[in-house]
Amino acid sequence: MGYSVKTYAKTPGRPNLISVLHGFESKPNLLFIRHADNISASRAEVWQHPPYSGELSKGRIYGRGVADMKSGLAAMIFAGRAIKESGIRIKGGYSVASVADEEVESQYGMKYLARGFSRGMSPLLVADAAVFGEPSFPWIVVALKGGVWLRITVKGKSIGSGWPHKGVNAVTRMAKVLLELEKLDLGRLDHPLLGRPTIAAGTTIRGGVGLYSISDRCEATVEVYTVPGLGTPEVLSKVERLLEKMKRKDKDLSVKVEPIFEVDSYLTDSNERVYTCAQSAIMSVMGKHAKRIGVPSVGDARFLRQLGIPCVVAYGPGEYGREHVIDESVRVESLIRVTKIYALTALRFWSATG
Repeated sequence: MGYSVKTYAKTPGRPNLISVLHGFESKPNLLFIRHADNISASRAEVWQHPPYSGELSKGRIYGRGVADMKSGLAAMIFAGRAIKESGIRIKGGYSVASVADEEVESQYGMKYLARGFSRGMSPLLVADAAVFGEPSFPWIVVALKGGVWLRITVKGKSIGSGWPHKGVNAVTRMAKVLLELEKLDLGRLDHPLLGRPTIAAGTTIRGGVGLYSISDRCEATVEVYTVPGLGTPEVLSKVERLLEKMKRKDKDLSVKVEPIFEVDSYLTDSNERVYTCAQSAIMSVMGKHAKRIGVPSVGDARFLRQLGIPCVVAYGPGEYGREHVIDESVRVESLIRVTKIYALTALRFWSATG
């Protein structure tokens, strides 16, 4: 299709592919990004269409990852080919990054590439703007929540389970801590696109050494999704005040909290060139602008913030809310329309900034 491809991998079997369209390597460069990984199909027997078949039925393509986000890659690659075959010669760069590991921690994908950029490892990640192809159709995502992930550790006193009153059960005390954290008041902040901050207490939990023994240690994770105005210091302060209150009521409660992940919320400015060009392209193809929305996710856009690259957080052919579901699918019509929109976005971005 006329792309040159380079591979960067932190570990074997987890490659990141950065593809540049021949003849379109100059500035301004527009980078399209999609992640190559997807969640497992799980319970494949309940799918009406086999999860790895790519089956076409009644105008939809079915399979795990087709919305999130194989269809995004298809649209990006074919949009570039369409530009090349059209013979249009506007000065600009067109590149596509297919990255690993977005569904978990991005440590093999965007985090790795962003860190490597500073060492000259991934110069093709440099761009004037970017578009993520996450499922959002027919809307355009311009805002992501921030996040503060916490590790909670409760220490107890081990004893044989026949004498529970002589020990301190770390697991049951952790249960009480998580139930209280679930009710924690995070404030009255209410962002027009992101809504209110939320807390998910006990997304993971580990405790106990086996039968016949009271556990002396329990660990759990707590995930707080933040909005502008609420950051890590405020979250930690609220959590620690709650835990101190609980310790005053229970002298045997020994609990520690530490942040293990934190990122600020992300918002694309409505005047950003890549956003206005994308909306202009959407208007041409769809007949109206896409509704701006925010999502309760931290996403990969946070790594572009570190590099100073403005982006559209998500606009892809997968329908919003139809990812990570049984019988995941994408409309062929949406796939074609978004491919046209990507091509027009690039052409207008080059014209506007070249």
